Amino acid sequence: MALNDFQRFNIHEIENVMRKGNKKFIRFLDEVYELKGIKYLLTTIKSSGLYLNLYNNDKQNQLIKEVTEHLRNRLNNHEFEQLNKLIDEANKLYKLVVQFNEKKDEYFNQFVELNPNNMVSSYVLSLERFLSSLHSEQFDSEIWRTRVGLFDSAVESTGMILKSFMYNNIDFCRHNNNISDSLLDISNKHIDFSIYWVEIDNIINLWKYSSVKIDEYSELEIFKVNIEDKEFQLNNMVSNARYINLKESWEF
Repeated sequence: MALNDFQRFNIHEIENVMRKGNKKFIRFLDEVYELKGIKYLLTTIKSSGLYLNLYNNDKQNQLIKEVTEHLRNRLNNHEFEQLNKLIDEANKLYKLVVQFNEKKDEYFNQFVELNPNNMVSSYVLSLERFLSSLHSEQFDSEIWRTRVGLFDSAVESTGMILKSFMYNNIDFCRHNNNISDSLLDISNKHIDFSIYWVEIDNIINLWKYSSVKIDEYSELEIFKVNIEDKEFQLNNMVSNARYINLKESWEF
């Protein structure tokens, strides 16, 4: 299998190899290491998302175990230390996701009136109300651009919110129950949380495909993310407004 400089970021090919089984994926990593060296091996592993097991999938956990043990015997001490650094960074990102989910659950769990029977329908109605409000008045061009940005963010976030409902086995059936304005206000917070999730997802993708430094201040529950690969950032991310805010650092 021939490798070129772009294959380490060819996530579709990497995922295809991963789906063929643990042994074939390990052989693929061996080939990357033999032909291109430790740098390409690490960037291939990062872009695969192997160590970012955000949903604690058992199959992925087994692959992580087998890859780590194999590379422990395959790499020299210095190279394995570099892998450990990658794993540590992935663990920090995982903790960031866990922290986000805990904050989100903490907020919604305090409202007993929001339950699996009305969660989806109340969100859809709150989304309709929110989007309608963006078009209810006339604004100057600058404010209108802001409103368009909010509209796009809400639409983009809705897919992730609905996927989250599906992952948590929330009923999508419509129930004959009254949904109050206060319940819609609560449900509307899904949009706010999902906008934060979009930024976290951006950080994860920056880490997978670029050079990113992650510092954790555990007592303050803060993660600071600095983009170190400025050339990659400018060439690939400058057209996306969400990434511009990440140029120097993000704090959570």
